[in-house]
Amino acid sequence: GGALAPVSSFIGGVAAQEALKAVTGKFTPLRQFLYWDALEALPAPPPAAAECAPRGDRYDGSRAVIGEAALGALRRGRYFVVG
Repeated sequence: GGALAPVSSFIGGVAAQEALKAVTGKFTPLRQFLYWDALEALPAPPPAAAECAPRGDRYDGSRAVIGEAALGALRRGRYFVVG
């Protein structure tokens, strides 16, 4: 299956926070439904199946979601992040 690292980080952080609330009893865990719409993260139109095929590298999860063309565009980008 495919996964995007920022999405996995967000879901893991929320789950860990709620687990700590439940274990410590200091705060009340959420008793609601979390709906997160991230369709804008997907390319339009969807990539072909051949473009999403695994290649045995560390980017297979991202490639399965966004395709090789979008992954290549991200790889070619030059970003400098401070903070």
